[in-house]
Amino acid sequence: APLVQQFWDYMEDFVEVTEETIDEVLKAVGTPNVAKVVMDAVSVKGTADYLIYFLRMAQSWFLRGHAAAFSPFIAGTDMDSLSPAAQTKILNAIADGSDQGIVDAFCESQVEPVGVDSDQFHILSLCALFNLRVEVVYLDNNAMEEVERGSMKCQVHSFDESVLAGMAGQLNGVMKEPLFSNPEGPNVAVLYRPGHYEIICLH
Repeated sequence: APLVQQFWDYMEDFVEVTEETIDEVLKAVGTPNVAKVVMDAVSVKGTADYLIYFLRMAQSWFLRGHAAAFSPFIAGTDMDSLSPAAQTKILNAIADGSDQGIVDAFCESQVEPVGVDSDQFHILSLCALFNLRVEVVYLDNNAMEEVERGSMKCQVHSFDESVLAGMAGQLNGVMKEPLFSNPEGPNVAVLYRPGHYEIICLH
């Protein structure tokens, strides 16, 4: 309901498809058919698009609702990768000293549009919304920690309660609920490739 209220009427369609997809996956859990159900959901263009729209709007809703917590981090990020229009909008909001304006401008240009790469703010909002602990695996040397994954050494950036302790502590001071309400929540691992992430299984 909050998502539908904040955005447009079509949001109700995205919510409905997402709920139906989650129900189908939950029904298939524990059966040999679960992998096919998940793959069908993320492979069928119409359904996949609706899931993406839902998740992007959910992220925007969360970030906008905690503008005071996220605006200092957004204002301090490198904006070279943003479009000139997005840079101008965010820099104007920074100049105005508006926490809400900074986050609104970021969400409008970087979160809600489909096709814009997701970064730490997108992932962090998903972690908080769905109580996830996410590990992003890179095949370059830009991440924080090198770990072994099978026969490969990979660069890993973990979004969990320990690595994000400093940031989470600041966020918890202005958020109604802790950033990670259940530290034992499920783990999700994804491989970053330019332009998208791929879900991977860790053994």
